[in-house]
Amino acid sequence: MLNLMLIYQVIAGLSLLKAAHAVNVPDPIAHFPLNSKYETREINNRQPQGTPVRVSLAPGPNNKTGGSYQFTVGQNNSYIEFPNDGGLNANRSITVLCWVNYAGSGPTNQYIVAYINLAQDKAAFVVFIVNGILVVYMKDRAYEIASIWIDTQPLEPGAWHLIGASYDDDTGIARLYVDDKTVAQKNLTANGGVATTDQLKLYVGGLPKAEPPSANFNGRITNLRIFDVALHLDQINAVQFPVEAPAECSCYNGGSCAPRDDGYMCICPAGYIGEHCEWQKQGCYHEVCGPRKNKAMVNASVNSTVKRTEMMSKLLLRPVWKQPRKNNWRSLVFADATNV
Repeated sequence: MLNLMLIYQVIAGLSLLKAAHAVNVPDPIAHFPLNSKYETREINNRQPQGTPVRVSLAPGPNNKTGGSYQFTVGQNNSYIEFPNDGGLNANRSITVLCWVNYAGSGPTNQYIVAYINLAQDKAAFVVFIVNGILVVYMKDRAYEIASIWIDTQPLEPGAWHLIGASYDDDTGIARLYVDDKTVAQKNLTANGGVATTDQLKLYVGGLPKAEPPSANFNGRITNLRIFDVALHLDQINAVQFPVEAPAECSCYNGGSCAPRDDGYMCICPAGYIGEHCEWQKQGCYHEVCGPRKNKAMVNASVNSTVKRTEMMSKLLLRPVWKQPRKNNWRSLVFADATNV
């Protein structure tokens, strides 16, 4: 009976470890939620605030009021301009992610995100729609790469999509993402770097001097994130949720709240796991890792499967802290969403 119990504990422990497997995701160099709470501010005030021009707040991906910005077509351009003091530079690799709701009509060319120096007529990295097709255009630091068009099927209008574009300077591979899929990729020159310098401003939803004047995005945009690394698909899926903090949410150790259809979830920073990010990944559970004030104890190393199994077996035999809640939660261990 004892052996059966031990086997059960080992299996259960391995299952929990698998569910809590973390994919490390680096912090973005900029994260603009683009909603009524943050407006055009960077979420941690690391970058200068953007200037909105003829845009308005609109419902977001969860249909919450003020969850996105609406961009419109017409004689006057509609866009958000972000100054770049160097903090938006991704000098080698880059990943740009945002949520868009494309209206399905409007100008032939519709800008979504663009690094551009209008005075010098230079564009380094542009994500836009051409005749309904999602396209990314990029050049290296010497502006020696010709126009790169990575296209896919027309973007479904009237629906929210996570779109992303990346360039990996180590491999030279550029990729385009829609929702949870890689929809296109192309081999470019490696070690060329992407030409995002502080001479280029960041524009969202359009340009102040676009030709024709109405060549801006017809739809809504929210939750823009920029990384100075090329994320892979698992990492993109880990950060794809729109950020609109719920009214009632308890996430510890720097975890952030995000809504789900069935309630809320905590998005845990690297190094923490658990329903409320209360567990430190290295195994120590104490007041730093959560509100429980006993320095209990798990010192088992996570450097081997055997020791991790021993750790989880011990955890199964001790009460685990749970906070009473009104909502159903899902935890996201910075990569994997698991039902709890």
